[in-house]
Amino acid sequence: MANNALEVGCGPKSRWVPNTDGIDLIDFGQKYVGDFLTYEFPKKYKVVFAHHVLEHQQEPVDFMNKICDILEKGGILDIRVPVLPYVQVYWDPTHKTFIPDGDIWFRYFTDDSPAGHCYSKKKFKINYFEHDRLEWESHIQLTLIE
Repeated sequence: MANNALEVGCGPKSRWVPNTDGIDLIDFGQKYVGDFLTYEFPKKYKVVFAHHVLEHQQEPVDFMNKICDILEKGGILDIRVPVLPYVQVYWDPTHKTFIPDGDIWFRYFTDDSPAGHCYSKKKFKINYFEHDRLEWESHIQLTLIE
């Protein structure tokens, strides 16, 4: 059966989530090598994992829009990210996007956007938000609803 999960920024052979297709800028032996934002994927996925990737994006709305392009309707986006006010957000010099603790940042991509409109070209629904491993790391899961 074909794999229907993608791990963005997988690192050495999908170190975060085993048994997924992976994409990274460096060839670690994963399925796709290249820039996620410009890569033309041959299919859509039911699940996309983006663990410790979002904080490296200069344009997080572009990132979320690319997710909209490759995720099937009803598909799951699973994200892990370091959050403010914890210092781990600043430790890595390649971090460009700083996300506050809580689900407020992610609500901008839903019907419940604090801006009054969704920032991405398709809408998500937040399934859950938690700190399941580390105090400074948020784990959020969203479903693409349209």
